Amino acid sequence: MNRRNSGELSFLSRNVAFRYYFGHSPRDALSGKMNAGTIEEEALALPLRERAKLVERLLESLDNLPEQEAEALWLDLAEHSARQIDEGRVQLVTPAELERRVQARLK
Repeated sequence: MNRRNSGELSFLSRNVAFRYYFGHSPRDALSGKMNAGTIEEEALALPLRERAKLVERLLESLDNLPEQEAEALWLDLAEHSARQIDEGRVQLVTPAELERRVQARLK
């Protein structure tokens, strides 16, 4: 097998492994077949610790946003949260209760 075929096999093997693990190929992700809803579903299916790592990386990616864009995003999030509270779709908890729940999930 020549070097080129070896590289193609390696790519094919990685593609098959990716499809097996994630349920879609990398090409699907690049072609737009995956959308935010699909990514969200898959992220929510991850184990808790992997989700926490993903959240950390996503939040770090926001650190490089221009100040004006970051402020607009935080305002959108605050308005969304306020609507959820006003509509009774979320239950407010004290900081102590939040800490208790987080610790219970991490055990």
